[in-house]
Amino acid sequence: MIFSSSMSAERRRLFHALIIPSLLSLVMLLTLVLQIGMGWNFYRFGVYPRTLSGAWGILFHPFVHEGWGHLANNLPAFFVLSTALYYFYHVDANRILIIIWLITGVLLWIIGRESYHIGASSIIYGLAFFLFWSGLITPSIALTAISLVVVFWYGSMVWDMFPFLPNETVSWEGHLSGAIAGSLAAFFFRRAKVYHSDDEEITLSDDEDDEALTQLAMKYGLEEETAKEENDDSQDDEFSVSQL
Repeated sequence: MIFSSSMSAERRRLFHALIIPSLLSLVMLLTLVLQIGMGWNFYRFGVYPRTLSGAWGILFHPFVHEGWGHLANNLPAFFVLSTALYYFYHVDANRILIIIWLITGVLLWIIGRESYHIGASSIIYGLAFFLFWSGLITPSIALTAISLVVVFWYGSMVWDMFPFLPNETVSWEGHLSGAIAGSLAAFFFRRAKVYHSDDEEITLSDDEDDEALTQLAMKYGLEEETAKEENDDSQDDEFSVSQL
C-alpha cells in the first residue's frame, strides 16, 4: 500500500502533495489527447475577453493547449510549482490555488486582447510569484530556498509579461494576470500555516497571536503568583519555627 502505516511522515506528506498536481496534469494531458485524437476543438474553452461566452475560459483555459510543444513547455513547470505549493501549504493549498486560478482568469478576461487565451502558463506565473513572495515574507528557510530556486529557474519568465517582448502568439496578458494574482495571494496568505521540517513551525494569524500572548501572560502571571504564595508560605513557616 502506498500510504502504509510504516511509511515515514515525510514520505506521506510528499505523496499527499502529489495528488492534486498529478490529477490536474493528467486532465491537461487527456484534454490534448482528445483534442488531437478526436479532432475536437477545445479553443472555445479558452478565455475570450469581455464576452459572456468567453468567461467560461476563466475556469477551463489552463487545461487547453495548442499542441504537444505547448503542453511540454507548461506541464513540468506546473507540476513542480503546484507540488511545492501543496507540500508547504498543505492546509491552505486548495484555497490558494483556487484564488490564483480565479483572479488570473478574471484579470485576463478584463485586460486580454480579442483572442482565445489558452494554456496553463498563466497559472504557472501565479504559482511562481506566490512562492517567490512567500519565501521573502515568511520566516521559513525552506520557502526562502524555494524563492531563490524560482528566481534562478524561472526568472527569465518576467520578460514575457510585457507586450513589447513576446511574439504575437504569446499571451503576455495571461502571464501578467498570473503574476498579479500570485502576488496578491502571497499577501492574503502571508500568515498561512507553512510546513517546516520539524512539522511544528507555523505562522499565526493576528487573532491567534493575540490569544497566544494572552495565554502566555496569564500563565506567567499565574506561575508568578503561585511562586509568590509559596515563598510567603515558606517565610511564614520559617517565622513560626523560629518562634518555637
